[in-house]
Amino acid sequence: MAVKIKAKNLAETITSVLEDYSADVMDIINEKEEEVGKEGVKELARISPEGKRTRGDRKRYKKSWRKKTVKPAINAKKMGKANTVIIYSEKPNYRLTHLLEKGHLTRSGKRTKSFPHLSVVEKTMIEQFSKRVGEAIKND
Repeated sequence: MAVKIKAKNLAETITSVLEDYSADVMDIINEKEEEVGKEGVKELARISPEGKRTRGDRKRYKKSWRKKTVKPAINAKKMGKANTVIIYSEKPNYRLTHLLEKGHLTRSGKRTKSFPHLSVVEKTMIEQFSKRVGEAIKND
């Protein structure tokens, strides 16, 4: 649909159209962040190593993964800032993440086996997020 715009209103019209487009893209980005974040938590829970405890819950580390969405400040939202999704391990298991990912020294001086699970999920999440946002913007 063609809209007639006077020359003096051209800048305002272009600005409003770009602001609308920017808001639509931000909504798409926030939606895809939530989707990919949920899938990341599920994937981490699936591939995280199990403990070797004889008593208690052996899958306590696997079950400790959570997702938190942090919304930007009001003035940052006006500048086009998206939400931030944080995936983390709850207390007290957050202390294990680095030790399991990288390995560590034992009391006897030997190195433990590393279980790279965070870096694997991080790479797949970044790829999935970029792919989904790109597709959603093209289809919009």
